[in-house]
Amino acid sequence: MKNFLIICFFYLFSCSSAKKHVIQNEINGTVLNIENETVSNVDVQFYNDGDDFGFVPKSLKTDENGFFSVKEVKVKGDYQITNLLSEKLPSKIIFKKEGYLSDTIRIADYSNANKEEVMKMNVILKRVINN
Repeated sequence: MKNFLIICFFYLFSCSSAKKHVIQNEINGTVLNIENETVSNVDVQFYNDGDDFGFVPKSLKTDENGFFSVKEVKVKGDYQITNLLSEKLPSKIIFKKEGYLSDTIRIADYSNANKEEVMKMNVILKRVINN
């Protein structure tokens, strides 16, 4: 009986510590111009006001269809650990491309209570007008 209780305790402990929590949803988006055409090769920069742990790339480029994607971030740990780590995630996404005005989006504006969903965004970049 003692061995059975030890095995049950070990099983419960290993299951609870192995659970991963989503601290950042997957982020997908498309960058468009004001004519609603996709814009490729846009520099997509992820910015955090403080230090970060490198959960997401510092920057990436949109593909030939103007698409970018960052996988969800899952971590093991209890509420305090996941809460601490979620504060180290990027808070803003900055979009830059030569010939266009840069744009900044706050990730919190796209977050929702359901952590299982993908954050989807369409970003409209405006061309720089030279006189």
